Amino acid sequence: MTDDEFKDTEIGRIPKEWEIKKLSQLIEYKKGKTPKKVIKEYKEKCLPYLSTEYLRENKITAFVEGHQNVVLVNDDDIILLWDGSNAGEFFLGKQGILSSTMVKIDLKENINKKFLFFILKMNEDYFKRNTKGTGIPHVDKNILLDFTIPFPPLEEQKKIAYVLSK
Repeated sequence: MTDDEFKDTEIGRIPKEWEIKKLSQLIEYKKGKTPKKVIKEYKEKCLPYLSTEYLRENKITAFVEGHQNVVLVNDDDIILLWDGSNAGEFFLGKQGILSSTMVKIDLKENINKKFLFFILKMNEDYFKRNTKGTGIPHVDKNILLDFTIPFPPLEEQKKIAYVLSK
C-alpha cells in the first residue's frame, strides 16, 4: 500500500476505507447474576456455571439448576471478567450460565465477533490497568465504552479474524 491509501487518526495510521469507532457504538453488555442454585454434580437439564477456571482450563467446577433470572451464554460469545483481581480479562464463551463477576458483550452493530474479541484481547492489559475500586477492583464502564478501535469493512474483519485464529 502507498502512503495515499492511509489516513491519520487518533489511534494512528489506518487504511482510508477503515473507520474508528467507540465501543459504545458497537456493544452493549449484560452483567451476570447469582443463580439460585449452584451444584457440584451434573444433573439433567443443568448448564455449566461459567467460572474463570472453566473458561481458562475447560474444567467444569459447578452447574446451575434452573435457568430463570440468569444470563445465558453461547459458544463464542465475548465474556469480560468484570470484578476481581483479574478484572479486564476477556474470554470466548462456552455454553452455560454467566457468573455474577462477568459480563456478556452483545453486538449492536454488524461486526465480526471474533475480530472484536481479538481487538479486545490484544488490549486486555489496558483494561486491567484501568480498573477502579479499592477493595475489589472492577472494570470502569466509561473506560470500556469510550475505548476506540479500528473498524475495517466486514469482509476484511472476517479475514483478519480468520488469520488471527490460526
